[in-house]
Amino acid sequence: MVKNNKIHAFSLIELLVVITIIALLLAIIVPSLKKAKEQAQNAICKSNMHQWGLIFQMYTESNNGKFHRGWDNTKGLDYLRRGLWLHALRPYYTDNDDVRTCPSAVRLDDSVADASGSITGGSIFAWGRRTDWVSNAGDPFNYGSYGLNGYVCSAEDISSPDMPNENEYWRRITVSGSFSLSNIPILLDSAYWKSYVESTNPPPPEYDYLHYNPGQVHSNYMACHVINRHSGRINAVFFDLSVDSIGLKSLWNLKWSPVWQPPPVRPTWPNWMIGYPE
Repeated sequence: MVKNNKIHAFSLIELLVVITIIALLLAIIVPSLKKAKEQAQNAICKSNMHQWGLIFQMYTESNNGKFHRGWDNTKGLDYLRRGLWLHALRPYYTDNDDVRTCPSAVRLDDSVADASGSITGGSIFAWGRRTDWVSNAGDPFNYGSYGLNGYVCSAEDISSPDMPNENEYWRRITVSGSFSLSNIPILLDSAYWKSYVESTNPPPPEYDYLHYNPGQVHSNYMACHVINRHSGRINAVFFDLSVDSIGLKSLWNLKWSPVWQPPPVRPTWPNWMIGYPE
């Protein structure tokens, strides 16, 4: 007797049901995976900041409580480079290049460059290619995604009209006065390697403003840090060596320098910042 072998296949309705179920599962799983990835990147960034706190602590303990020298172009290029935080702190992180970069920020080798040939970063971009006075083409320390609060430096050359006044510098990690050390930033997530934030600096009008407008760095240093790197926040290490996430709108409340005063009027937030936390 010959058996009647039938080939069983999915009907169109059954196939559509399976596709719908898979789509629903992906809609549930993918956002969870993305959130988990962002949380992991944020945790690594905070770990980097903890390491920087220890690095600055070791440096200042070895230098009578003083921070590194900072900008000083009076004695030549090599002297200048040695005084900048990227180079002055080298002995404490020379075997760990990744500690300069948040894992949420992509290292850029070539992108929008300013007149000096350097690249300005952004929320998801590291700054890089410091091939001018900061670094050189073969220097492994010519990229990163963290920026120094320039007011911490101990002996910058203030002869240039573009530099802060002498009374604006902290100079030492131990400070006197009625200051909350947990509110004075040392190093922060940044689109540029260094900043001199002023209370008059407005919020940047566009998302990743400096990355697409690199020539505006020196006219609005606050824009270096107003970047959406961690869900409307950035990470920073402070004078008490604590690490915290700061809402972008709260950056104007930090004590950037000894003479810093928050703006008397609350900034007007651009549309891209309106939904971010205070």
